[in-house]
Amino acid sequence: MAAAAAEKHADSAVGNVTGSNSVNVFLGLGLPWVIATLWEGGQVGNVDAPYPADGKYFVPAGNLGFSVAVFICCAVVCIIVLVIRRRVVGGELGGGHFGRSLSALILMSLWAIYITMSCLQAYDIIDKKSVSMGVDLGARHQACHCRPEAERKSCA
Repeated sequence: MAAAAAEKHADSAVGNVTGSNSVNVFLGLGLPWVIATLWEGGQVGNVDAPYPADGKYFVPAGNLGFSVAVFICCAVVCIIVLVIRRRVVGGELGGGHFGRSLSALILMSLWAIYITMSCLQAYDIIDKKSVSMGVDLGARHQACHCRPEAERKSCA
């Protein structure tokens, strides 16, 4: 709040929020994947490994393509709202009651749209194959630990 009050256009406050979220996402997703990749690479040739390691770390894409596409659409609309507010109001924060309320409604609606679309796809109400964004949802790594349970039993 201090950053928003001290600046004319609240750039520091908006940058702080987006920067914090970016760091959380990049560390929250990137760091575990780096650790898993390094560990998997170290298992090549390990005869005591619980599965035949080939040094590759594989994560099925699942709903990622669709979620990223919906997020990008919502993010573009959000940026457009912020640009319009800067031109009309003179900043991202403040303005009249109607403008603040309308902006809040639009931004909360974007959040609701993202959550709704992600849930609809996760529960197969939206067909995953029709909105896979080019990702092969049936792709599987050849290592035993990534195969379906029925195939894993026959893998020795």
